[in-house]
Amino acid sequence: MSEPSSFYAKITIKPEKYEQFLCSGPAITKSQSGWKEWWHSKTMYNKPELTENLLHTYHYSSNQEIIDHWLKASQSYSFSEYDRENETWHFGIIWFTKDYLEMIPVLGAIRGIADFKEDNESDFAIIYSYFWEPDHMNAYLKFRSGTSEFVEKADPEDLKLAHLYLTKKWHQFAENILLD
Repeated sequence: MSEPSSFYAKITIKPEKYEQFLCSGPAITKSQSGWKEWWHSKTMYNKPELTENLLHTYHYSSNQEIIDHWLKASQSYSFSEYDRENETWHFGIIWFTKDYLEMIPVLGAIRGIADFKEDNESDFAIIYSYFWEPDHMNAYLKFRSGTSEFVEKADPEDLKLAHLYLTKKWHQFAENILLD
């Protein structure tokens, strides 16, 4: 596959915990479980062996800086929206990447929210081919009991929610492009 995939996360988190997450440093990716199994389950050309050096973490001092990095990358069409009423954070990168190595630090950072979020099994993060091949999934994380784990097959309801939210945001970005 040669076209970039999209990233979307829906996380239930109380306002004070959300603020703590934003201020905290990025999670240490190599200390998280499941990476090798996820890596070996993916087909890619010239796949390197997944070493600790490839399990890199962003070099920012806070999660807020990581989010800001993506929000400033105008060609990525990224968004970060916290709904205080429903205590839900939506974070997405519509034009993300096709490179599995570039997925690792984003997935590692989002997995770090497990220490802060509410125990809500409907929370997830997904990387998939939103534009070209919606059934092609690069990564799917579910959050359970203070941890995150890679899951091989996406829940259809999660995929539907991701698709609806990304579509809503894409239309908003497209509208702004036309107005510029």
